[in-house]
This record gives sequence, C-alpha cells and structure tokens, in this order.
Amino acid sequence: MSEIFGLRNHNVTVDGSSLSLTFDGRWGEQITVSMPADHLDALMASLGRVKQEVSIRQRPQKLVFSFRGLQSWSASNVPGQEYVFVILDGSTALAAPYAVPPKMAEELGSALLSAADAARKQRRDN
Repeated sequence: MSEIFGLRNHNVTVDGSSLSLTFDGRWGEQITVSMPADHLDALMASLGRVKQEVSIRQRPQKLVFSFRGLQSWSASNVPGQEYVFVILDGSTALAAPYAVPPKMAEELGSALLSAADAARKQRRDN
C-alpha cells in the first residue's frame, strides 16, 4: 500500500466527466488516482465519515469542559400555558429560550439551590 503525504494537484477533464488527484508519496513518487466525477459525492461523504471517526479516536481520554458566565436570566409563566418559560442570556446574541415543564422547573430550582450551597461552602473552606 502506498502512503501519501500531500495533495500535489487535481485535474478535471474538459467535459467534467472525470477527475484525477495527484499526491506526493512517501518516497517522493507521485501517486495519481482517477475516477468518474459521478463518484465525487460518494467520496466526499466517505471522507466526512472517516474524518469523524478519526476525530473520535483521537479525542483525549479526559473530557474538557468549557464554560462561560451567565449574563442574565428570566423566568415567567404565561396564562393558559403549562410551562415555565426560561430565557438564559436573553440580552445577548447567545440567548437560549426554554419551555420547562413545572415538575422539571422545581427539580432544576432545587438542584441549583443545592449546587449553590455546595459552591458557597467550598469557597468558605478554601
């Protein structure tokens, strides 16, 4: 099997019916692959799947999370609606609106209070 290290160039026939890709090989040779243009969509789809698989396999073992600070929030109910309406960062371009069922709103409120208490305690301990 030949190894390629970079795309050197590509050529499309005058009528657009086929194409060729020329790569630089590991030992300095040129490797050319030709195919009908009708297969280009399938090739692109396949390469997209390969890229995704490679990304998954190269993902670091440790999960890294990135957070940004919440700028604003609002919560309200609307007469005749069965949801609590919550908007996070409503005054920014990253506004995120949610329609939350009442039971879930209660659970969220309780979890936020519990996490806030733990964060305050941790801050006092340090």
